[in-house]
Amino acid sequence: MVGKRCPEYLDIYNQLGWTMFDRIDRVYVNKLARAELGWQPKYDFTYVLEGLKNGIYPISPIAEMVGLKGYHEHVFEDGPYPVQFT
Repeated sequence: MVGKRCPEYLDIYNQLGWTMFDRIDRVYVNKLARAELGWQPKYDFTYVLEGLKNGIYPISPIAEMVGLKGYHEHVFEDGPYPVQFT
């Protein structure tokens, strides 16, 4: 499905060593906002791909300030972070 809308993504992902999700389980449709409000999203997948082609990694200003944080080295049963119920 993604390849149908943005065929160039595969070359870009391959160059970065990335893979696409096996499936996309939800899509948010913004058709009504576009039609009734005249809204045009700036940050869509095409925008991100264009940046990646030009060496611009998609990162928010807050993430730049804080820095990229990896997951714990230890993988917990409930995911990357420990979950404790009281």
